Amino acid sequence: MSGVTVKKRIDRMIKQGIIDRFITFVDYRIFGYKEVYLTLGGYSRRSKDHENIFSILNLMGRISLYIPCIGDINAFHILIKEDAQQKISDIRKILQRFIVNVVYDSAGSFRFTKLAITDYEIMHVLIKNPQMQINEIAREVSLSKKTVKRRIKTLTDKGILRFGICHNLQKISGYIPFAILLHTNTDNFNIVKKIQKIVDSNFLTEPYVNAKIVVLHLHCSNIYIANEIFEQIRDINGIDKAQVFFPNDIIYYQKWLIEELERHHSYM
Repeated sequence: MSGVTVKKRIDRMIKQGIIDRFITFVDYRIFGYKEVYLTLGGYSRRSKDHENIFSILNLMGRISLYIPCIGDINAFHILIKEDAQQKISDIRKILQRFIVNVVYDSAGSFRFTKLAITDYEIMHVLIKNPQMQINEIAREVSLSKKTVKRRIKTLTDKGILRFGICHNLQKISGYIPFAILLHTNTDNFNIVKKIQKIVDSNFLTEPYVNAKIVVLHLHCSNIYIANEIFEQIRDINGIDKAQVFFPNDIIYYQKWLIEELERHHSYM
């Protein structure tokens, strides 16, 4: 597919409202965070419980992603720095009657080369405007276009920086969006390769992969195909457990990220 064709399709999806906005992601580990995937059930986001649960989770860490799903299921991605094990234990106790599942990545370490102040500056600019052109970024951070291009390539190659799309799920007519959460016991990148052979044309976004889980955001034409895809993926060797969810929204929170980038910039 040519670049012109891709651009036309993207422009059409923006016009139709399917693409809500573009988004920049930064690997949370460079700031010393550990991650928790938390699935809660038994309440809707219109209830009083929802407001109270948000307050509790914000006290424990930083909510970076919230996905309300059909059937009063609510999925959260939470970032925690200090006393992670204790906070996870507190969450389990306080929210015991709502908890469906908790996945905690205890590694949370970052093994890449120390970042320069210009890296934080570039990421800060791209968080605010993921579509900013190289020449505009260079002017904003007072660097040459060549340097900016090289630093962005390094950051993306190392997985520190990546770009994505926020879809308006209500505008995706004729398709069913769904998510699959996989608990694994082997090399997740090999698992993703096997999944891509099954559903390469069904991805809404790139798979999210860490040491213990794989999260897939997919779409298909009907519920029967969704079930068939789920069963094929579930039966892949190395997957201990698979869960399927039908989201009605995907909400990213990036205030924490902007604050971290500004803090690191001011300290360096």
